Formats: sequence, structure tokens, C-alpha cells
Amino acid sequence: MEVRRRTRCAFTLVELLIVIIIIAVLAAIAVPKFSKSVLESKEEALRANLSLLRRASDRAEADTGLTVQVSALISSTPPAVGWIRKQMGTAWTTSSIPAGTWKGPYLDSIPINPITGKNDFSTGKSSGDFAWTHLSAQSFNSSYVFFPSTRISSEGTAYRTW
Repeated sequence: MEVRRRTRCAFTLVELLIVIIIIAVLAAIAVPKFSKSVLESKEEALRANLSLLRRASDRAEADTGLTVQVSALISSTPPAVGWIRKQMGTAWTTSSIPAGTWKGPYLDSIPINPITGKNDFSTGKSSGDFAWTHLSAQSFNSSYVFFPSTRISSEGTAYRTW
């Protein structure tokens, strides 16, 4: 009589543990790189949005000679007043928009801040450290403080310098 040996086709516990450890090590390497790439993509969208806002503000200022609030850039009717640009730290005086100089709207809509997920531009107050625009009329300057954050980007530069 012939005795048939049965062979098992399965993995041992040690083999399974080794595979799980390898997967865990690969995940530990990949997850931080993935989370950094998400932040970098948000920052790149922020940089593009800030550039768009600054160009629109600069076009409005070139037309009217005055700096206007960001919320006015989406309007086809001119705001009542704008600011006469001065040095940072000095009080900016307001002036009425000259008739016929407003060629708005300069933007279709205010872009969403990709970091906060809101278009927190109109109140002039920061949402945490993330705000689009000025904190007061005195500090408004379209080339500098659309984003007066004190935080540092993933590349090591301050958001407010963008």
C-alpha cells in the first residue's frame, strides 16, 4: 500500500510577519512624502491665487490711481473710495474714485484660500494666521500684505512675502 504524503501550500507565520513588516516600513516612508506633497500643492495654488489678486488690484490701481479693497475687484460698479498709496506704517488717506476710470470687474470671483478653504478676505481680520488681505487701512499695500501670515511655507519662506 502506498502512503501518500500531503504537502501544505501555505505561508508560515514568520513569512507573513516579514511581509507585514516590509509593508509597514514602506508605508512609514511613503506617508510623510504624500502629506508634504499635499501641502506643497496647496501652497502652489495659494501662490497662483495671490498673483491673480495682485494683478487685478494693480490693474484697478493703474486705472483709478487708487488702491481698493479686494472685495471691490469683483464689482462692475466702482467703490465709493480708495486709498492713496503711501509708505507702510503711515496712515493712508482715502479719496473718491474718479468718474469714468473704473473698468471693473477685474475678477470674476474672489478665489478660495486653499489653506483655510474659505475666501476670508472681506473682514480684514485674520483667520488664525491665514488671511488674504490687510489688517487695517494703514497696513494695506497690494504688493505686500494680501496674505499677512506669520507662518513659514514648506520651502522656508514666509507666506506674507508671496
